[in-house]
Amino acid sequence: MNSGERMKKAEWENYFAPQILKRGFDYYRSGCVLSLDEDDTENCIEAVVSGTEDYFVNIYLDKSQKNIVEMDCDCPYAEDGSHCKHMAAVLYAVDDNLRNVPDKTSNCTKQVKSIEEIIESLTENKAKELLLFAAENDKKLAKKIMLNDTEGNSEDCISDAKREIRLLICNSADRYGYIDYYDAYDLTNDLTDLVSDVADTLLEQEDYTNALELVCYAYEELNSFEMDDSDGGLSMFESTCNDIWKEIAENADTDLKRKAYNWFFNHHMHNQMFELFNDCEFLEKDLEIIDYELENTPESRSYYLPYYIQTKCGIMRQLEYPQSAIDSFRNKYRHLHEIRWQEAKEYIDNRQYDKAEKLILQSKTIDKNTGYLENWSDLLLGIYRETNQTNKYKQELEYMIFNINQFNFTYITELKSLTDKQEWNDILNKLIHSKSVDYIKSDLLCREGLYHELLNLLIAKGSSNYFSKYDDFLRKRLPIETRDEFLKVLNIEIQSANSRNKYADLAHKLCRIKKYPDGAALANNTAQDWAEKYKRRSAMLQELRYVGFDV
Repeated sequence: MNSGERMKKAEWENYFAPQILKRGFDYYRSGCVLSLDEDDTENCIEAVVSGTEDYFVNIYLDKSQKNIVEMDCDCPYAEDGSHCKHMAAVLYAVDDNLRNVPDKTSNCTKQVKSIEEIIESLTENKAKELLLFAAENDKKLAKKIMLNDTEGNSEDCISDAKREIRLLICNSADRYGYIDYYDAYDLTNDLTDLVSDVADTLLEQEDYTNALELVCYAYEELNSFEMDDSDGGLSMFESTCNDIWKEIAENADTDLKRKAYNWFFNHHMHNQMFELFNDCEFLEKDLEIIDYELENTPESRSYYLPYYIQTKCGIMRQLEYPQSAIDSFRNKYRHLHEIRWQEAKEYIDNRQYDKAEKLILQSKTIDKNTGYLENWSDLLLGIYRETNQTNKYKQELEYMIFNINQFNFTYITELKSLTDKQEWNDILNKLIHSKSVDYIKSDLLCREGLYHELLNLLIAKGSSNYFSKYDDFLRKRLPIETRDEFLKVLNIEIQSANSRNKYADLAHKLCRIKKYPDGAALANNTAQDWAEKYKRRSAMLQELRYVGFDV
């Protein structure tokens, strides 16, 4: 396809807002266009562009391949028909492909040097000249050069970076200070790049003070605005900030660590405080903060307690508290499921299976939530399997199956493999009357060949969908009974059907009746009966005709 040759760049650029065009070029230049296919027969350009995830772009051209007819992308920004940066990146790639097509009339191939080879061949003066020219046209490069100045210009660059941060955020917000979904991701993406570029250079120079000031400023500014972060850009920004904070915490002097620690404290960022600062001075402060939170956390926020308790246990270990002190502290909160869970996991990790079993059995009498009970049983099964306690393992499997709602056959299949035929039949008879298998009971009956029970269950459910699902199984074993009950359900459902989709569904199901004994005549008679009773339902009549009924 000569799409790139026939489309003038100036024409397709008009489809995009200037900022979208710029971001599209950045994506193209960064190699985000992962694949590019031009389909001559369909006049279509198909591409995959890497963004938050891989996005699929299609660009459709007219027959002359001169004009764009339509563009689509499955990114959130393009959902409403907007032209996105991914589309622009693809069109830049199409232009680039065209420029790189070799001249077919030429008999020789020109050897192209790599950019590294060209730079190596430059004189010092020429390299400086080109670097100056590039810096004058690239603010990011200019900032990076200025930050490498050892004579104090880094302070000016920090001020410039702060102004740029503020400008980026303010330009993305509306007059009420709200950043909507369509601007949020681009903002956090641009902000992440800016902070990362400047901070990385500062960290290379071991200028941890200015790096800390810049990142904290950016974090405060962004969080001072309300934003719809449905696309997850804020997480990406915070992850970058955490990486920078981690490097500062590992390398800064004590005074700067104290400054950083206090900043996190004032911004209620306990997670970062507890994770980043491991000096004894800070660990002791952590304990004071945790004790305060444990004493003052209101009942409505009690879900925070397990985190603080578990964190304090970890800090106490770092400070080499005796195990008795840790146990004494933790025992005050053993009414909390999470605390007992942590303790049980520690026992298991240390292969103290007797202690773990005792604690788990106690917990099963304390916790009434079925989710908790399932977790405890699962831990017990692991212990019994590891210690080859087959009888206890089977007993726990039975407990799990009869007391916890089953959504698959994992535990049932495992129990069946451990029992003989008579024992399994006894269990099965109890199981088919248990509410714990309500979600999979029809599948269980089918698996076990209990077809009369299955048919009775389908009759009770009264849905044609269930009859369709098990049609192939029941037709071979109980053809007449299944046929008649299936027809009854269809005749009931047609009464309240009121959409073309439902008519089509019932018409196709009526066709299935033809596979049964005398089914063809019964299905045709039923179709005629529907046509007579509901002759005003033109859509229903059409759907019956589509599947072959003469009505």
